Amino acid sequence: ALQEHPTLTILDLNSCEISSQGAEDLAPALLTNHVLTDLLLFSNHIGIEGALSLVTSLAENPDPALLVLDLSNN
Repeated sequence: ALQEHPTLTILDLNSCEISSQGAEDLAPALLTNHVLTDLLLFSNHIGIEGALSLVTSLAENPDPALLVLDLSNN
C-alpha cells in the first residue's frame, strides 16, 4: 500500500489491532519509503518481534523521512 501511494506522509493505524504479525508485514515497505513522516501505531498489540521488525527496516533504509513512530501502549 505504501508503494501505491508515494505521496502518503501520515499513516494512522492507531487501535487497529494489527498485532506483531501486521507490524512484521508492514516493515518491508519501510525499507524503501522516503516520504512517510508519521507512522502512528498506538495500541495495536504489537509485541517485541513486530517492533523489532519495524525498527530494523527503518535502520536499513538509507534515506528515511520518518520523524514520528508511535508505538505507545503496545
